[in-house]
Amino acid sequence: MNHEQPPVNGHSESHFSYLEQRNSMNNGHFLLKWGTISFLAGYAIIFATAVMGDSGFVLGVSMLGMLIAFAGLIGWVVGMIQRLRFNKQAETPLHFTIGEKIALVGTAFLVLGILLVNGEASGEGVTMARLIAILGLIGAGGGALWHLMTPRKN
Repeated sequence: MNHEQPPVNGHSESHFSYLEQRNSMNNGHFLLKWGTISFLAGYAIIFATAVMGDSGFVLGVSMLGMLIAFAGLIGWVVGMIQRLRFNKQAETPLHFTIGEKIALVGTAFLVLGILLVNGEASGEGVTMARLIAILGLIGAGGGALWHLMTPRKN
């Protein structure tokens, strides 16, 4: 007896299992996406408050931005670990899209730039580290946008 489901709206059962697999919480997609978005949002808040001055409110908002960025970074790392583990165990792995790859490299450069800025004391080193962080920010934002605007291929 054939237990295969008939196509629904032109999509086969394998298409629906692909969508279920893609939307499941254990494949890291949710944490990668929202970790990147919150990391970028937290970094944008920090950048915006750095221009505003040193009042108590601005410092509080800056601390909030740091917490958001840190939580996003933790979510991003956990999502990356989940995706790598999922791809190792799944029958049909959920490969990284081009946009995700660009966002991952951009986020790595952004974190590297932030760490270098915090570790440098000289003017030239800080300028170069900020340039690395800005390039990483552009890469992470552009990759995330590219990923959201292009469909995933099987």
